[in-house]
Amino acid sequence: FFFDTTTTTDEKDSSPHQTHTPQGTNNLPMTLAAAPRRTVASIAGAALLLLLPSGALSAAAAVDGLIVDAEKSASPSSWAAAVSRTASALAESRMRGRREEEEGKGRRRITDFPEDASELRACGEIIGLHSKNEIKSVADAVVEGALPGMAAMASPIIGESIKFSIRSRKICASCKEMMELFGTEMNLMDTAGVTDGFLSYCGPDVVGHESVFSGLLLEPIDDDTGLPPVGKVKASVWTKGSNTEKFKIPSEVWPTSFADVLASASADGTNIMEVLADYIDLVGPIMGATSGTYALIADGKGYGEDYEGKVGYLIKRSYQTSLVPLWLHAKDYVRSSTNGCTVLDDVASLGGYSIGAYAAVAEAAALHAFGVEIVRVSAGGGPFRVSSAVPLENMKTIEDGNWPAFANFLPALVGYAYSSTDPHLPNTGTGQNLLSDEWMDGDVFEKNVVAWIDDGLEGIVEIGALMPSNPLDIYDRNATALFRNAIVNDVPYPCLTDDVEEGVNDKLCEAFLENDLTEALEASPFPIQFCHSPDDEIVSIKNLPNVSANPNLSVATFPAPTGTHLEAMLVCVLASLLPFTSLGDPTEVAGIDPHDAEGACMPGANDPPPTSAPAPAPTASSGADPPTSPEDDGSRGGDTFSSAVSVGGFFGAVFGPLFAVLPLLFW
Repeated sequence: FFFDTTTTTDEKDSSPHQTHTPQGTNNLPMTLAAAPRRTVASIAGAALLLLLPSGALSAAAAVDGLIVDAEKSASPSSWAAAVSRTASALAESRMRGRREEEEGKGRRRITDFPEDASELRACGEIIGLHSKNEIKSVADAVVEGALPGMAAMASPIIGESIKFSIRSRKICASCKEMMELFGTEMNLMDTAGVTDGFLSYCGPDVVGHESVFSGLLLEPIDDDTGLPPVGKVKASVWTKGSNTEKFKIPSEVWPTSFADVLASASADGTNIMEVLADYIDLVGPIMGATSGTYALIADGKGYGEDYEGKVGYLIKRSYQTSLVPLWLHAKDYVRSSTNGCTVLDDVASLGGYSIGAYAAVAEAAALHAFGVEIVRVSAGGGPFRVSSAVPLENMKTIEDGNWPAFANFLPALVGYAYSSTDPHLPNTGTGQNLLSDEWMDGDVFEKNVVAWIDDGLEGIVEIGALMPSNPLDIYDRNATALFRNAIVNDVPYPCLTDDVEEGVNDKLCEAFLENDLTEALEASPFPIQFCHSPDDEIVSIKNLPNVSANPNLSVATFPAPTGTHLEAMLVCVLASLLPFTSLGDPTEVAGIDPHDAEGACMPGANDPPPTSAPAPAPTASSGADPPTSPEDDGSRGGDTFSSAVSVGGFFGAVFGPLFAVLPLLFW
């Protein structure tokens, strides 16, 4: 189903609201693709169905609410409702599973990640080589598990987006190392604008300048050559959701073989959808890499190789500082490992949901500051208004009794971040912590929120069990009084009122204002598409900026998100993937441009002999991860008919249930 969306702005809260008008399939929205592409896609879709056996059509028709007649559907009703029901049921299943695991009932942990730092993968280590067939088999298994009998119908649509195999690699870098490398070897720091941009996010005075950050890099691999494609390859940068476990991160959760994961799950009788729930942070990177981009996702400040660092939750600089060195390291690695035949282009798209949306916007601003062209940012359900809607709307929800208990670890994360854990925040060391002294008790672990996060306790079960019944009780009374007065007096911006008192809450407000993204969004020089449910109970839709203030801002309309924070996530993740498919413009986000190669572009020209030893961690002297031999696979171990079966509606029907499983990692 497709919808035209007219964005209006309420003068009081500057929140965009949407009105939906159903579209016939002969008039699909211009936001999806150019008219000729739409026509070809409609014809191709119809032709595909004519070639399918009648049994497949019957199976498709039998799926209640999954293929929707666009002419008859004025709202995302039956499909979205089906997805929502599945999401809610699975969320309860996942939470029950975590409780059982915590209670020692022997539940198998689906994802494999380290218990401590000694088990971390080596920096530069190749994790696996994933063929197009493996990627396709995973997609087919998902479809078959969610919609029995529809794999044959889904196969062509899924297959057209799988253009490259994927080589996965853990990468590590520090700001200090990249400053030395790019300042001496590549001289890019002399480029106008680059120096200031780099120093702002990664310079010697920045918290974490010397910290080693880790992340996951997915390389597109051409099956004909066994190498990355020759040319200037664009990047897609993705962000992870909220979590408190130090080592449950992209570079460690990524499996050596998805086929083995599926086989193991099948042998144990584990539902395929439950398996994928634990890999939700990796859905975007997979789509980005197999469609032809270098996909990068950072583990984050305070996680992975930086496990001893402080978690910078909802602090924009923490996301920027942990990404920038990885981006520069990836550029150097791609160039050096391919003898200059492949270049990581200074063109990127970014995507994330919830805290990941906040991170994606912050990271895009940092990349743009030193010359990277930002093609688009897909930002779903993001807590952008840190100084207003985040504290006010969450306080209302909690005091009204509508805050979900499983999300109690989120107030703990925010309290931790704004309680003297970041030396550069204005309120640090001033006695104006967001957490109360009672909940920063260094002598009583059960009353020490900072220790919970530093120790990497699991959020939903472990931190949830330690939190008081009212999450607001962990906060300092001066802070809660400021927000409560604003609610009572209907004041949207508490930190810009006379209630701000010097020496009481002024520095805390300064910290909130410093990390509020509203002004940056409304002045954004690059395109940002928002996706936000009006019913979101965790991140209120009032977090959205005034979309009409900037032509670069838009709201996703395919399909329009509804329901809770979790339920809307399903739709928003789907929306972030559309640009990489034929429903969008793949050449914009994943096109590969020619360039004058520096070397002979001979396979293996720059590679050392293959070795079975793990690649060493990068150093300031080595710069890039040691190149790997191309021969080493890296393995370790309209009419009614057309409206009912439109490509867009079918895409939603196939992939909607996939994202219905993505319960907890994005919160």
